[in-house]
Amino acid sequence: MFAKYAMYKYTDAYKKMLSYAQAMDIDQPGYLDSFKSRTGRYIIGQDGEEIEFRPHRWFTKMVAKPEYQEEFMEIVPGDGWINTDENDDLLNKNFDTSYGMSYVPKRDIYDNSK
Repeated sequence: MFAKYAMYKYTDAYKKMLSYAQAMDIDQPGYLDSFKSRTGRYIIGQDGEEIEFRPHRWFTKMVAKPEYQEEFMEIVPGDGWINTDENDDLLNKNFDTSYGMSYVPKRDIYDNSK
């Protein structure tokens, strides 16, 4: 049923990493093979030949096939727009980085470190 309506696509982050690995492979042969061996696996056929490469699941996203886009898909904003430029004027310079990169409650209200 899944194969009829949906398919897997690379995430935008994986596409960027793959593009970088392909460019690096020109000057450093074997770089792309090393990248792929660390980020996925090859599907091997009965004759021992590589059929296709599949990245690990966290490098893919499930989407409706093009003919079912209108029926099953809805565009919603993701976090891909987040600006990580440390010189951005909108960045909170007083953010407590000891929390790590996650959604956190305000420490002055919900402090349980003591």
